[in-house]
Amino acid sequence: MTEQRIYGDLMTFNLLIGGYLTAGMINKAMEMWKHVLNLGFVPNSNTYSVMIKGLCGLGMISIAKGLFGRMRIHGPNPTVIDYNTLISSMCKEGSIEQAKRLFQEMSNVNLEPDIITFNTIINGSLKAGDLSYFQELLMEMVGKGLAPDAVTFSTLINRLSKSGLMSEAKIVFEKLIACGLTPDVFVYDSLLKAYRLNNETAEIIGLLNDMAKKSVVLDQELTCTILTCLCQSSDHAAILDSLPNFSQPTSDGKQITCSELLLRLHKSHPELKLPVEN
Repeated sequence: MTEQRIYGDLMTFNLLIGGYLTAGMINKAMEMWKHVLNLGFVPNSNTYSVMIKGLCGLGMISIAKGLFGRMRIHGPNPTVIDYNTLISSMCKEGSIEQAKRLFQEMSNVNLEPDIITFNTIINGSLKAGDLSYFQELLMEMVGKGLAPDAVTFSTLINRLSKSGLMSEAKIVFEKLIACGLTPDVFVYDSLLKAYRLNNETAEIIGLLNDMAKKSVVLDQELTCTILTCLCQSSDHAAILDSLPNFSQPTSDGKQITCSELLLRLHKSHPELKLPVEN
């Protein structure tokens, strides 16, 4: 009965600490952390996970690392979630080498990385321009029986496109389709922006045609990307005037399909010769 009460109390403290960190009230969170220790409670895995996640979210990675180090020395042992949180934060701040070391440490302590771990470190390595390491990661991931998911493919296409490796990005896109996965708006947006930078008008029109056939639902950013691509490739700068009209349906949670957008553009600007079905 006593153990249940203590656990319940600690769970309450964990929730309070998480709430303070989410609200950006770092001082309150630290006071609560000290209060937990002063009461004689031993922080559990969830306590540490909440603290590490919250601190990383506030950009206080050094303090999060300190707590992580404390876990390794005094316990409880860090979980996959804790490793994922720190690896993600290190990648975001550009500390890819530190992220790699932490990733390697997981194997040393017999902790298996999950798909989130691999997706995070793959994205970080590509963002840092390490185009060889991500291939090793893919091989290791498959070797562990983890199949690339939609996030993996989306990450690869986005980063490869931004790196100018369009041939590789197209291959990954084809593999995504072959695996029976559905490209998200992030994938289409990445490809369209890359095609625009390379002035590949035919590829833009072809992809739009494919999107229209699949009735892809656009968000506001993708709608703007499509319009920007069409403006650049058609030399009809006046079409920019229609941007507010076509962005409006995507505001307030409302969206528009690619085919509907193309049909509206075709009616207002027939000179663009857009791929629409009558």
